[in-house]
Amino acid sequence: MSIQDKNEYARQHYAVRTQRGDPHNHDCVDCKGVAWEWSYSGGDRNDVNNYVPRCNVCHAKHDYTEERRAKVQGENSGKAKLTADEVIAMRMLYATGKYSQADLAYKYDVSPITVGNIVRRESWKHI
Repeated sequence: MSIQDKNEYARQHYAVRTQRGDPHNHDCVDCKGVAWEWSYSGGDRNDVNNYVPRCNVCHAKHDYTEERRAKVQGENSGKAKLTADEVIAMRMLYATGKYSQADLAYKYDVSPITVGNIVRRESWKHI
């Protein structure tokens, strides 16, 4: 997620809180528990009525369906420090046996744990 996207996200959620109040004052639309967050439900993102109160668990379930997960994996996740090409190169370098996970972590400016997850295909599974 770019800085511009993050600013837009923050602006939209600020508008929802300002106009609709604290989500804690509402029940979760899914489980009827205490809501913790405003969750986008579709339509015009600038319309505060397109946000519904959800608890953390229901919000995660709503946001991370298989279809939506496919759109936000890898480089599109907003948290990625690597590109798909770098992940492929990292795996190829590791497979040569000439580079340790620590070497690759230094080269790509990520933690050795991240490299281990990538080379074992525990992360970036879609590549």
